[in-house]
Amino acid sequence: MITIEILLKNKNQIGEVSKQLETEDIKFLVNLLDEKNEEIRYAAFLALQSRSEYSPDVYTYWDDFSQKLSSSNSYQRSIGIMLLAENVRWDNQNKFEGLAESYLYHCEDEKFITSRQTIQSINKWISYKENLLPAVMQRYIEKQRKPAKTSADGYFKCFVTDSEN
Repeated sequence: MITIEILLKNKNQIGEVSKQLETEDIKFLVNLLDEKNEEIRYAAFLALQSRSEYSPDVYTYWDDFSQKLSSSNSYQRSIGIMLLAENVRWDNQNKFEGLAESYLYHCEDEKFITSRQTIQSINKWISYKENLLPAVMQRYIEKQRKPAKTSADGYFKCFVTDSEN
């Protein structure tokens, strides 16, 4: 059973910690994503992100992550974006298709970091959801028609150009 103390003590070996997680540990970590203490919240996020790379058990909390997309807190939006991106590989129920538009909306998030993280995360899921490439390209075209607001706009252009090659 994982505890906050174990999580923080082993934050530099988070990949190893994630391999030891039990079902109840994952629920505990998902609850820690709402923790006010940034160190605890971030360690829980990293453990869940790592676990998502090789196990479908974090996907169970898909709805929790998708709800974070509408949070007024940019940290929570970013957490939702990145954990959804990691778990698209396990999305046999095609839940992502239902929220792709809302997800891609955050390419133009009011907070630069959230916008950048959304754009960067596309690379994590596009190979699993190639049917959504037209939606990504449409978002890119729409962005090109608007004046650049942040340097994330330039990053999106680089991402799309690299993806086309």
